Amino acid sequence: MDKALMALSLEEEDEPFDMPDLPQYKSCERNSRSIIGRILNPDCQKMPGLIREMPRTWQKQGKVRGIALSKERFQFVFDHEHDLLEVLEKGVHTFNDWTLAIDRWVEKPPEDYLQFIPLWVQIRNLPVNYYTKEAITALGEKIGAVKVVAFDPDKPQVQDYVRIQVRFDVSRPLRKSKVVNLPEGGSAVVLFNYERIRKRCYECQRLNHGKDICPLLNRNREAAALRSKRVIMDSHRNEVILHQDDPLFGVLSEDQVGICKMTGRRKIAPEVLEEMRRYLLMATEEDKKIRIDRVRSSVAEAEKDPFLQKTMLRLETAPTFTNQIDKGKGIVYDFDLNTSAEPRLEDKDSADKLMASAIKANIAGSLVHRWEDLRVSDRKADLGSIVHQAFLPHEPSSSKVSERGLLFDSEQLGNKAREETRLWYVAQNLERRADDHRDPSIQAPVTWKCPPVDFLKCNIGFKWEKKKKIAGAAWVVRDSSGTVLLHSRRSFGEVESKSEAQFVSVAWAIESMKNHRYLKVHFAFEGRMLVNAIIRPREWPSSSK
Repeated sequence: MDKALMALSLEEEDEPFDMPDLPQYKSCERNSRSIIGRILNPDCQKMPGLIREMPRTWQKQGKVRGIALSKERFQFVFDHEHDLLEVLEKGVHTFNDWTLAIDRWVEKPPEDYLQFIPLWVQIRNLPVNYYTKEAITALGEKIGAVKVVAFDPDKPQVQDYVRIQVRFDVSRPLRKSKVVNLPEGGSAVVLFNYERIRKRCYECQRLNHGKDICPLLNRNREAAALRSKRVIMDSHRNEVILHQDDPLFGVLSEDQVGICKMTGRRKIAPEVLEEMRRYLLMATEEDKKIRIDRVRSSVAEAEKDPFLQKTMLRLETAPTFTNQIDKGKGIVYDFDLNTSAEPRLEDKDSADKLMASAIKANIAGSLVHRWEDLRVSDRKADLGSIVHQAFLPHEPSSSKVSERGLLFDSEQLGNKAREETRLWYVAQNLERRADDHRDPSIQAPVTWKCPPVDFLKCNIGFKWEKKKKIAGAAWVVRDSSGTVLLHSRRSFGEVESKSEAQFVSVAWAIESMKNHRYLKVHFAFEGRMLVNAIIRPREWPSSSK
């Protein structure tokens, strides 16, 4: 033993191990039915929880086995091919409300493996004169490589958006809007909403961190920048492509062949550049200038058409156009599309916003005071008279009111006030006010009502904790006889408000029913605001999109 210790040396070279090239050492056959993924936000996505949770989320318990390959990469091996394909067809996957990058296993993965995800995007506010497949594709290319366009110009379109599927680079931000300059003059703002994307940084719109540690807001910018680099695979972004000894040097500029700053993709594919070099090298001194002009003119002509840029310069496959408008459709979790309609206090100079002006002038206090004095049963009937008295307490019917040079008859002012008040109280939910003033001693018995025959009923419950900003949700499904078929529960993190907790709980329950392929379901949950937004979408325009 002493001789062995004395023979040790720190300078001893450690020879690498040569893995035997034998079939029993390889797991390629098993891996062929597996998917590889990586988490994008390690601080909020822990590997042990992901390995246990994802099979239940996919409804594949006992049919798939998870393997933690590293702190950020994982593998799921499926027993059957159809289960694997069903999971991949769902598109975007999330764990703990943050997105995952998932793709099918390949024996020799490319450099950009797990850098892209298939993402469905809703494009809103398209200019009316550019409702074409080509224009939609060109706009989608600003987000990622367009793969599918769900658009049929020959059929009615009941939604105010067009859906496309793109190959999205997870290191780039989710663009919310884009200003489009129109050829005939003027501009339009096109809006983008992303399906199945739950949480992101609401400052820089990236998927790899929350707003509290965003590099744009964090004081320790150097540490935040190091964190951001873990998911950005763009080591070649600043590489010079055209050198002085390159045949294309001086023929094309670096801006024409480099990386597009907006999309992060090459403007011209390396294969196309190589063919151009061969074309110029084969030229003689006599026709060299002619070939140079041909290369320049062909590139300039293709740059005018985004579709030619995609198919000829970048060698990307043309998108597939489908008539299935709702193909692979998922939920949009952008809360700017699902907020309740709240009154906005406009400037006092606006004579049309009479209710807002009344609130700003503290006149509405008398209205609320008289409203509270009435019995619940009498409020709707006496609303018009109360509004008239609240706004015109001392004016005779024949007098006029002057407001910054604008004159209104008292009758006109009362009519406008009544109309504004009616709309305002609809948005503020009169039913909830009535419930708050009911006699607490009179309580209706709480009973479960069965759904019609051949229908199921899904009861949803949720709880929100303000201090920790977490929410818990649960649902249970029963048939018409009251037999419990399924039930589930889960938690949500970083929930800012009670209304947001209710929304994510209901959205999760609806998505669960869809995954279980339950089509005839009645949903029951507390919260009149969300119920009214679904039942009466015209009175809640911001929640009906």
